[in-house]
Amino acid sequence: MAERAHEARLAALAEYSTDAVVLVDGAGLVQWTSPSTREVLGYQAEALLGSRVRDLLSSEDLADWQALVERVRNAPGVPMVGKYRCRHEDGSWRSVEGVVRNLLDEPRVGAILITFHDITDRETAEADQRNRDARYRRLVTEAHDIIMETDEEGYLQWVNPAGLRVMGFTADQVINRRFTEFIREDYRPAIFNHYIRQIERREPSSYIEIPVVAADGRDLWLGQNAWLTFEDGRYRGFQAVARDITDRMRLEEQLLQAQKMEAVGRLAGGIAHDFNNLLAAIRGNAELLLHLTSRDPAVMAELEEIVRSADRAASLTRQLLAFSRKQVVEPVAIDLNGVVTRAEPMMRRLAGANVELVLALAPSLPHVMADRAQVEQMLLNLVSNARDAVSGGGRISLSTVNVVLVAGRAETSRTGLPPGSYLCLDVADTGEGMDAATQARIFEPFFTTKEPGRGTGLGLATVYGLVRQMGGAITVSSRPGRGTTFKLYLPAVDAARDPDPGA
Repeated sequence: MAERAHEARLAALAEYSTDAVVLVDGAGLVQWTSPSTREVLGYQAEALLGSRVRDLLSSEDLADWQALVERVRNAPGVPMVGKYRCRHEDGSWRSVEGVVRNLLDEPRVGAILITFHDITDRETAEADQRNRDARYRRLVTEAHDIIMETDEEGYLQWVNPAGLRVMGFTADQVINRRFTEFIREDYRPAIFNHYIRQIERREPSSYIEIPVVAADGRDLWLGQNAWLTFEDGRYRGFQAVARDITDRMRLEEQLLQAQKMEAVGRLAGGIAHDFNNLLAAIRGNAELLLHLTSRDPAVMAELEEIVRSADRAASLTRQLLAFSRKQVVEPVAIDLNGVVTRAEPMMRRLAGANVELVLALAPSLPHVMADRAQVEQMLLNLVSNARDAVSGGGRISLSTVNVVLVAGRAETSRTGLPPGSYLCLDVADTGEGMDAATQARIFEPFFTTKEPGRGTGLGLATVYGLVRQMGGAITVSSRPGRGTTFKLYLPAVDAARDPDPGA
């Protein structure tokens, strides 16, 4: 009685199981299937009797199935698992997980027991997840923005290809290094404190603009959004998306500089006009006194010194007017190489015997619209400035080249000029160079790093004003101990347009 009750319970379990239970004999023929086979495989139990399980499987899975059966035959009682595609009665294919166990020697069973579990939905979900993961991985790896991840101590765990490309490093050079190591040293404390505050306040995200140093030593600015990760209340690191905003920062700096210089220029121009009127009165009265006074040598000397001082002051006002773009000029098409060549003897005398002056002038350049005297003044001012930078001996190089500025390029952004053809005049020296703070002020009138009595601080301000008046731009690149290079960009014009016979 107890035995029959036990068998009844087993039969009920097989009947109500959501898995298909199949018994096959030693020859591999189906001897019995559970009623749930209908739900899993789509066949009535009786329809499968005497058939082979392999006939239900995809041809691609037959080799794996046969290998599993062989292993099961050689290991009685040991369950083994495999995944297969099984043809449903309605013609569709289902993914099933089969658990196979050799119970041929078990007297109460005497068959190979196979349990099929329908994993179609799970397989579909896993495939969908894999597809989503692949899409996200493709988005991350092919994105132009920098994407990175750190652990709780700030060590980089992953950086996408764009980040490596922008920074110029390989993955081996950045992984397991602290993120702060790549930040410009003078900014590290501020950036570190920013993220410490974000962690302490449990702020999920933040935006900050960070200066970093690329592999080749260039300074780059990144606009970075960072998202913190917390697990069980504990900080676990952050994920960040950053964009190279170096060009934008440079343009903003140029705009601020241009606005400042425009304001200073208006002030300088107004002062220069009023000062010229005063100088005219001073000089005129001094010359009148020279004619009216006695021939007392002492008095004559004092009056002549007044006239000379007024002339020197008038020269300063002319430079101020040039800087403020209020000086009247008559631009014509000139040959820039010709102006440089004719000014070479004067520049060599100005540079001095212990300074090497090298010219590298590109042939067949287009002309520029400019005032020849102003171009000569710019050359002398720049050479004079370079000479002071290499006072202990060195080299000053002047070169000309035709440049085409293209929209979106770094050089175009740096100049702030519209795209087009320009002549570029480079004046480079091997002198002491300048730090960033000095470079930010070198075009300001009366700013000078020279000791009192050695300069007015108007030389570079005058060059800035003149080149802007010609529709061009001037840039500077310098580092302490590595010299300085000024680049003057002047719009190119057709050589036949009002040529200057003296140019």
